[in-house]
Amino acid sequence: HLIEQGAKDILDEGFGEDEIERSERIMDLLKSRGKAIMRVNEDLSCAAGSKPDLITYKGSIGQFAALISQSQFYVGYDSMGQHVAAALEIPELVIFNGYPSEKFSRKWHPYGHGKIKIIHAEGKAEEEILESTKNVLSMLS
Repeated sequence: HLIEQGAKDILDEGFGEDEIERSERIMDLLKSRGKAIMRVNEDLSCAAGSKPDLITYKGSIGQFAALISQSQFYVGYDSMGQHVAAALEIPELVIFNGYPSEKFSRKWHPYGHGKIKIIHAEGKAEEEILESTKNVLSMLS
């Protein structure tokens, strides 16, 4: 959705088999639609063509935080990136899923002075989460 609107997006490739596999599926889908992808690692070396539609990142929190600091908006799941964006007052949308209780969700969601919107995805269909995400993004963009 954001890429189709011309946004330059950064995707954290994740940690662990599940996250990496999901990232690969996203990249494969975008490539099949003719989108250019730049893959950046912790050393900031990269492989890409010019003017990427998506930048992916795999590495340490320090470099990822630097990328977030240069962004206009952060979209992520319940991970460290949400806290970095909140501390930097970068507007953000966070999707929470897989939390053991509402108390856990309240305790670990980001706090800050910037715009923070949270979607609780637990028990919701993928289509409903996507629609909620699009609605929030259209309000914030």
